[in-house]
Amino acid sequence: MSKWGAGMGGLFGFWVGGPLGAIIGAVVGSSFGNNGEAAGAGVGRQPGQSGKHHAVFMATVFAMFGKLAKADGNVSREEVAAVDEFISRHLNLNPEQRRFAIGVFNEAKDNDTPIEAYARQFAQVYRHDHQLREAVYRMMVMLAQSDGAIHPKERDILKSLPYALGLDAGIYESLVAQQHGDLKGFYDLLEVSPEASDTEVKRAYHKKTVEHHPDKLVSKGLPDSFMKYADEQMKLINNAYDEIMKARETRH
Repeated sequence: MSKWGAGMGGLFGFWVGGPLGAIIGAVVGSSFGNNGEAAGAGVGRQPGQSGKHHAVFMATVFAMFGKLAKADGNVSREEVAAVDEFISRHLNLNPEQRRFAIGVFNEAKDNDTPIEAYARQFAQVYRHDHQLREAVYRMMVMLAQSDGAIHPKERDILKSLPYALGLDAGIYESLVAQQHGDLKGFYDLLEVSPEASDTEVKRAYHKKTVEHHPDKLVSKGLPDSFMKYADEQMKLINNAYDEIMKARETRH
């Protein structure tokens, strides 16, 4: 790495601070040293706090992906392919952002920083934005399920992360229930009781669609490159409401 690369990496790291600043600095500094253009230089190109939050969001997701992939002690080709597939299917990263994401993933899988450290710093930055903290957790579960099964060590990590992210302890079971088409999981997604009236369910559904509207999430700090993921989450909310109302119609 050149002195220029090290200096720029250090500047990025100081700008963000903590374990996320360290990994952003390492990736940016290394890429400056390799080709004169930093991978991820455009990740936080927006001015001020917006740019900082975008860099933190990207770094958190892919640092935690790296840790989850190495849950069993090794990162297999299949796990690397799963991350690549996740990027292709659920995100819309340009080449620069993709280099940054893969750089963070590789750095995180090989360093000694625990996954909870990244989660805690992210939770602090986004302490007022429950939806974005939940979005990061949902991505972790999606990645773990990408090969068809959640392995025991991945499950242990996923069950420990809600506390670090400031989420409800039961979110893991709720997400698994949703994946299996369990009606209780759909109620949990809308954050409403199965005993609620139709009016209350509809009110909860509308509240959820407002909170998770892609434009709303972007205004809170979700990078534009994650809009495809945000659209998918809106479809899940719509599906949950539809399934609940279908079940209620057959009950009457």
